[in-house]
Amino acid sequence: MIRTSLFDIYPTKQANVVMLGDSITQAVDWRELLNRNDVVNRGIRGDITEGMLNRLQYIYKLKPKMVFLMGGINDIKSNEAASEEIARNHQKIVTELIERQIKPVLTSTLYVSSTERKYKKINQKVDELNDLLKKLATENDIPFIDLNSKLANGHALDQKYTIDGIHLMGNAYQIWGEEISRAIGSGTLAQKSSR
Repeated sequence: MIRTSLFDIYPTKQANVVMLGDSITQAVDWRELLNRNDVVNRGIRGDITEGMLNRLQYIYKLKPKMVFLMGGINDIKSNEAASEEIARNHQKIVTELIERQIKPVLTSTLYVSSTERKYKKINQKVDELNDLLKKLATENDIPFIDLNSKLANGHALDQKYTIDGIHLMGNAYQIWGEEISRAIGSGTLAQKSSR
């Protein structure tokens, strides 16, 4: 509620790139990380994929060309939602974005580290969800960024990349940022440096 009320008053009228997600997305200044002045952060701490779906109007009003989506860990941890249900929410978001000529980029739902309670059970659901998300990306001919292949140690988030077993440190964001820049570079958006 607080975050969406801010989205209503922020002066940005247009952004080529929008970051959509939960606290993992919200935590970083994407403009600085990506060195672009056409990026807006629309991550909300604690959000689930249904919440992201229900607030797409805040994305549309920015008229973006690309939306990077990462979500699902709160659905799994807090709501114990089924992987299929979470993937359906992703599908609805992707379909709506494509209908509005916005290119979605799916990002894998991240593992939690082995310090988390029930991490094996959680990460098994993360694997199931990511298999469905990869399929969704293939079917819609959109990019899929597999962050777990970069940040995992086995089937868990490597502890050198996390502060608390879930949230990321700067070294992880650096890797994620490189993947995003690569996806933007292979798209139609020219580099817009803010430095």
